[in-house]
Amino acid sequence: MNQVKRYITSFGVSQIFLSLLIVIVIMSYSSYSIYRTSISNIYDNIKETNKLATQSAMLYFDNVFQSIHNLIHSLEQMPPYEYPLHRNGKLDSYEAHKFTNNLTSTLFTIDYIEEIIVLFKDEELAFTSKGTVAFDFLFKEKYVNDQYTQVFWNDFMTSDRPLKVFPSSTYRVLYSDHLAYDEKNLMIIASDNRYTKSKKDFLIVIDTEKLMAHFGQTTFIPGSSLKILDQNHNTIFSSDDNLELVEVLNDVILSKQYEEQADELSVKTENYEYTIYTSDYNDFVYISKVPYEFKNLNSVAIGNRTIIVISIASAILISVFISIYLYRPVRKIMKVLGKENSKGNDFSKIQSGVIRLQQENDQFKQQLDYVETELKRNTFIKIIDDYLHSEQHEFQLQKYYPEFFNSKYFILGLVSVREKSMQKGFTLAVEKIAEKMVRKLEKEELEAQAFHYLRDQFIVIISLHQHADRDKIHRKLNRSILQLEKEDLIGYDLWICVSKEYRATIENCGSAFKDVENAQKYRNINEKNKVMDASKIDFVWSIYFPYENMERMTNYIMSGKVEKSIELIKETLKENYDRNIHEHQFKYVAQSIFFYMYRNIGSMMQSIHELYRIENEFLMQQEYVTDYEEVEALLIDAISEMAKFTTKTVEAKLNPAFITQYIEIHYMENMYLEDISEVMDTTPKYFSNYFKKTFGINYVEYLNKVRLSHARTMLRETTLSIGDIGAKTGYLNSSTFTTTFKKYYGISPSEYRRQAIARSDD
Repeated sequence: MNQVKRYITSFGVSQIFLSLLIVIVIMSYSSYSIYRTSISNIYDNIKETNKLATQSAMLYFDNVFQSIHNLIHSLEQMPPYEYPLHRNGKLDSYEAHKFTNNLTSTLFTIDYIEEIIVLFKDEELAFTSKGTVAFDFLFKEKYVNDQYTQVFWNDFMTSDRPLKVFPSSTYRVLYSDHLAYDEKNLMIIASDNRYTKSKKDFLIVIDTEKLMAHFGQTTFIPGSSLKILDQNHNTIFSSDDNLELVEVLNDVILSKQYEEQADELSVKTENYEYTIYTSDYNDFVYISKVPYEFKNLNSVAIGNRTIIVISIASAILISVFISIYLYRPVRKIMKVLGKENSKGNDFSKIQSGVIRLQQENDQFKQQLDYVETELKRNTFIKIIDDYLHSEQHEFQLQKYYPEFFNSKYFILGLVSVREKSMQKGFTLAVEKIAEKMVRKLEKEELEAQAFHYLRDQFIVIISLHQHADRDKIHRKLNRSILQLEKEDLIGYDLWICVSKEYRATIENCGSAFKDVENAQKYRNINEKNKVMDASKIDFVWSIYFPYENMERMTNYIMSGKVEKSIELIKETLKENYDRNIHEHQFKYVAQSIFFYMYRNIGSMMQSIHELYRIENEFLMQQEYVTDYEEVEALLIDAISEMAKFTTKTVEAKLNPAFITQYIEIHYMENMYLEDISEVMDTTPKYFSNYFKKTFGINYVEYLNKVRLSHARTMLRETTLSIGDIGAKTGYLNSSTFTTTFKKYYGISPSEYRRQAIARSDD
């Protein structure tokens, strides 16, 4: 009986031992395989992906620096070429304002540029997109940095220098209201003044965060970083403040080995691998820091095998110490999974640890897929630009060429997408929108690729097998756009401009893109069709812009009759809408109305900051509105805002200061007594008596003196004819001008000009 019992007991122990042995073997092999897969195998793929991402970053920054270089060259060619002065030696405010507007327009094209500072040689006044300002004020009050002080910039700008990129640094930036500061990371690029004939020096202030947001660092794996050095190995940008990077690589960068392998060099440390690239464009050095495969991988593998051996040996004694030897190997597996200190069901923790590792593998795979998608997008976008690219781009192009061009011909489309509930941007990710477009086109049996391009624009490449299929593709495109708006992209407004058919070659991509890019702005304002053919533009030139209405609008605002001014605005815009002019023409009409009112009303506003705010908001919002109602509402809101801030001035306008200011602005127009009294909201008789009593002369006498004062200036300083000067100063014809001039000055305008020239010669 005892022998049977011992046998059964021994058999049961053997079963436990064998079961435990199998579990140990399976878990040990699984943990070892997972380790090898998660760290060793994936590492090579991630390293290659990060290498491509770093090279993409190098191309991106090369393009940025080249764009800045081209921008500086354009600004050097932009008038004025010398410091704008009047003949009286004072600043020419008109030329200064025009130059400032040009800087503002330039600034809007590149949103990561914080400011453009222009300084003429030997002048203390600098030009910016916000206007003119003392150069000392900029770096003493506007952009404050402990290292780059006002004294530093004064010395630097007067020195002989090449183009210089200053490292990204934290500045305290003064708000436009001059009441508070904000901290920003800024990078400043100073222009070259050694080989240029221009008398202008430039400082380009770049918002580092916006610059990096454009590039996006999501293509880099977690734990990696990027550092950029200029030609002299000075740091100009770093996403990692760890000094270890400098300590490890400083000697390497200056060594002979680096000089011999200037294009690419890798250095490995205990935990990281550093790859150094040198740009062919400007010799800038790009250093990529990537988590490196641990060198003790073999020892970890030996440790795993040791665990297996110990587990098997422990199984021999499991019948005696079953609780101990079941506990010990499980705890060792938990340690491998990083859960040695956790409490609870060990086997469930082991399962959760395995699941976590699988999830991490899935995340790495998703990152790889994302990088692949971005590389594909960047490869195509580089096809349509006008710049040469590296051999790496050619390699990527060969890889994706069959996907881009899988037929004999292709049509390229530029899709405008706008979410109605958003002023700008989208609720959905742009990759998701592009994916929905492709799926919808596939349902219409169209072979297509879609990529997000810029802002609200997407590029679509559609395969075309025969010329005869083009009209059919247009119909399918129209159906697809309508279905997207109703089903997949509800709340979005889409339309597409398509090129003519091109033979499927890389060279034709740029031509096709220019077709749709140039044609897109010629969409008619009341066009309802979702597909626009770039080769069939119906050009419209019948723009309605009555100047007499502009004057009436201004007068209504000045007299407090805002509603009447708005009625004229609606009437002008509605007439252009009925004429079905192009969208960009319609926006230009609205903009012209705004700036006409801005010129005449702006000087009467109580707050210059409010004037700038209204202007900036109008210009920025106009970029994102497309249809007639939105443009009209935007313009009316802006005009109403300006009128609101001039209300108090209008209420008190019957005063000498306002009257003289109004006459000075409008002296060249037909300003009869009835006209100006209507502006002043009074009767001609009352205004005439008030004017005589206030100024000591009657209104007509005063108006003539103002006009003739400007006429004398034109006679002395211009070569305009007598008739042209009379017309520009408000006289209906040259004879009236001559008679009036002789009445007040005793000589004719011609004689006055001769005498002025003679005095000048003397």
